[in-house]
Amino acid sequence: MKKHFSVLALLLLTVACQQNKRLPRIAIAGLAIESSTFSPQITQEEDFHTLYGNDVLDYYPFLKKGSEDIKRAQWFPTLKAKALPGGGRITRGL
Repeated sequence: MKKHFSVLALLLLTVACQQNKRLPRIAIAGLAIESSTFSPQITQEEDFHTLYGNDVLDYYPFLKKGSEDIKRAQWFPTLKAKALPGGGRITRGL
């Protein structure tokens, strides 16, 4: 029994002392809109400027291929979208 306990303790100690070399997993997503409740302009889906996949990584200079930061995690770029207030002047009242 004592021998089994020693082997088990040694095994647990060995596993516990191993460094976890897995990188953190980070998803990137962004959605931005500038809007006002006083504006009659309605933002539509086509008003968003959208990036997907690796274009999201390329948008951020610190995440470009070969950078130090890109090596520090597993990056999962999803989307980045932004919309500015609708164009054009308001020519008539509400």
